Amino acid sequence: MKSVSIAFILLCCLPFALFAQDSPLSKALKSWIKNPGSEISKQLKKMKEPEVKSEAECTLICQALETVKSHMQNSFDERTEGNIYELTTLFQTASEKEAAQCLNNKGIPLLVDILSLKKSRQYESGSGSDCEMMMLKVFAMYNSPEGLKKLSEFVNNDYKNEEYLWSVILNIASESPAKYYFIIQGLKGKIPT
Repeated sequence: MKSVSIAFILLCCLPFALFAQDSPLSKALKSWIKNPGSEISKQLKKMKEPEVKSEAECTLICQALETVKSHMQNSFDERTEGNIYELTTLFQTASEKEAAQCLNNKGIPLLVDILSLKKSRQYESGSGSDCEMMMLKVFAMYNSPEGLKKLSEFVNNDYKNEEYLWSVILNIASESPAKYYFIIQGLKGKIPT
């Protein structure tokens, strides 16, 4: 009887496991990870509106960010900056709680590392993508203390204080009193201009 029930489960469930397909986002990320010298935007533009719906997709985003971070140890160019920007924008599309949690816990620390590496190596932005401001916006959207600390640091240093995106970033942060307080604490009494 026990062997019959195991056989029944295998016959019923195995075909679903065998034919489970990757999402378009997973396919795009896997394709780019195999060829990280390319522009990920070309892969993402094949999709209408990419959404991060699963922890598996989050893991691939983190793997792609690790690839970028590793590449940045040797060089930085407009393509690298564009790839950082595109990967960062995916954080805005998390539509499932598990995906957002994964991005908060694993992805935000990687973005913080990438931003810190970019600044420590004094890599300058060459394209119009402005990946730093996009990363700061994402830090405001999530609840990662590392991301909020980095955001506060940039606010405190008057980073690109004329940039229009600051109003968006601070508006997002103001939706959560805890986030807003964290950022204000980091200002040490200094109001950004």
